[in-house]
Amino acid sequence: MVEKQPEAPKVEFKPTHAELVDRAVKYLKVTRRCGVVFHEFKTWASEIPDAIGWRSGGRHSILIECKASRSDFLADKKKSRTHVTAKGWAGMGKQRYYLCPPGIIAPEDVPPYWGLLIWNKSGKVHLAKESKHADAHLFEEISVLYSACRRGQLRGIDLMFKGDMLPGQRRKRRKTLYRRRRKR
Repeated sequence: MVEKQPEAPKVEFKPTHAELVDRAVKYLKVTRRCGVVFHEFKTWASEIPDAIGWRSGGRHSILIECKASRSDFLADKKKSRTHVTAKGWAGMGKQRYYLCPPGIIAPEDVPPYWGLLIWNKSGKVHLAKESKHADAHLFEEISVLYSACRRGQLRGIDLMFKGDMLPGQRRKRRKTLYRRRRKR
């Protein structure tokens, strides 16, 4: 006997996949305060996330997969990267979320350790189910970050820094301290 998938209610608000990705990037930058965010960034890694961001010095990664239709979500559930292995994820992201318009995915349909974000027609993203933290596939994440840095260098962007401060920051700080001492 074949189990029937429960039908999702009819959707009034139908953003495109590209609009969902743009909203996911904004959510990562503003709401989750990710300092580095990439969207649909192609590398030789086995996964191309719709949006991924890092915060807290790169120690915390958040991945968002955008789903504009229920059929896309059901096809994604079959992929191995959506499942948790004994050693952690089969893919990127310490926290993983689906982002969709209302009525596409129900919180109980979301795989274990995944969260669910609903983008309503008023423009707000609502957290329907929190993601549980798990070990990310760091090799995949490092390959994305390396690829971004390498592409920047090939385009002439100098990404080499001495120490932990940008050039000129230390000098300004020292001058300020010197001025304070001198005024006393």
